[in-house]
Amino acid sequence: MPAEGMVHALHRSSHLIAAAGSIVDLHPTPATAVLDAILDSERIVELGELHADEARDRHARADAALAEAVGRGLFSIAGASTFTFRRVSDSIDELIAFVSGKWNGTFAEPTVARARAASRDGGLLSLREEVAISALRTAGGARCPACT
Repeated sequence: MPAEGMVHALHRSSHLIAAAGSIVDLHPTPATAVLDAILDSERIVELGELHADEARDRHARADAALAEAVGRGLFSIAGASTFTFRRVSDSIDELIAFVSGKWNGTFAEPTVARARAASRDGGLLSLREEVAISALRTAGGARCPACT
C-alpha cells in the first residue's frame, strides 16, 4: 500500500475514537529481520539476515505515513518505543514457508545450512525483527484531502 493510502487509513481511524482516546500503531521497523539460533538459555548465535526488500520497503512506508499524519496535525504522539519480536521454531522449513508466503522473503543458502545444523544440535530458530509502537492521540480538526 502506498504511504498516502496509509495516511488516509490513519485519518479515517481518527474518527473512530473518543475525543480523549488513543490509537496504538504497531508495525515492524525497516530494519532487516535476522535469523538466530537459540542454543541454550545463555547462547544466541546470529545465523544470517532475511532478504525481504518488499517488506522492508512496506515498513519504511508505514514509518513515513505515520510521520506525515503527525506532520499534518492528524495526531500527536503520546509515547513511542521499539521492541524485539521473535518468531521461534524448531524447523527452518517452517520459517522458510512463513517468510516466503507472508513477506515474500528468502534466506541465503549458507544461512539455511547453518540453521539446519543448529536444529540438528537441538537449537531453536528465532526470526528476530524490531517493532515500532506508538500511542497516537487525535490532534483535532486537521483534514485529509483524500478523505473529503
